[in-house]
Amino acid sequence: MTCNASSCSLCADGFGPNAADNGCTACTSSSTGMVTCATDLSTAATCESGYGLIAGVCTSCTVANCGSCAAAAVCSSCMAGYGMSLVGDACNACTEGCSMCSSNCERSCTMCLGTGRTAPNCSCSGTTPVWNSTTLTCDGESVPEAEPDTSSGGDSSANVLKFAVIVLIALIALL
Repeated sequence: MTCNASSCSLCADGFGPNAADNGCTACTSSSTGMVTCATDLSTAATCESGYGLIAGVCTSCTVANCGSCAAAAVCSSCMAGYGMSLVGDACNACTEGCSMCSSNCERSCTMCLGTGRTAPNCSCSGTTPVWNSTTLTCDGESVPEAEPDTSSGGDSSANVLKFAVIVLIALIALL
């Protein structure tokens, strides 16, 4: 990130901040996995997916399907479509259509791939849906499932009213 008196900006890939003119300068090192460098222009500041920034060096994560790691064998985030184990030693496949999950159980999905779906219901719908793991879409689906309309609060108010009526009837029955 580079800053001047009025604003800050991020440096492009292969560049790092230059404190002398508050601009960006090309990195002097191009180590494997490095995206941007620190102010010394040789130490990594950010790394590619599948690498972790460990002691200023982009280190390849050894956990399969790991997006970034805190140590080579300890994943801190998994790639899309995979969920991390509790201790970070594995990234396990989510159910079809799911981008983030805590297990391969459909109910554990917390974010869907693509649009038109709301977690945990991320699977394909229709008469002949087939999950395409290459394009990460549903083949044969004409219209994705619509997201629920949460703009009106009418449903929750109606449920509160129904509950109040049931409680009132129960109290009258007790008298």
